Amino acid sequence: MYFIEELKRIQKIHQLISCQCTGSPDELAASICVSRRDLYYILHGLKKMGAKICYSRTKKTFYYTNRFNLNMQIKVSLLGEKETDILGSGSVKVLSESKVTCDFVALNIGF
Repeated sequence: MYFIEELKRIQKIHQLISCQCTGSPDELAASICVSRRDLYYILHGLKKMGAKICYSRTKKTFYYTNRFNLNMQIKVSLLGEKETDILGSGSVKVLSESKVTCDFVALNIGF
């Protein structure tokens, strides 16, 4: 499942930025198996969620300049067509023709 791998990458980037131990952009990209360009797309996505991210050339690490917390949660449940329509949730068809939903939350905790 591709989206689960993407969520794991985002979570790993967040953890490394939080502890200020990302290394250079090339090192960070290599550690999560993406190109440097894709790394910057992911960082842009975090910024759109409220993260203020900077890079220190002297420390060779990305860091947050605000108190950004990323809380991701995957919840998988089988729903019938009626429940999916009532919830208005996104769904993905799987081999058994049932529905699977996925939600995640990003929190920006201001000062």
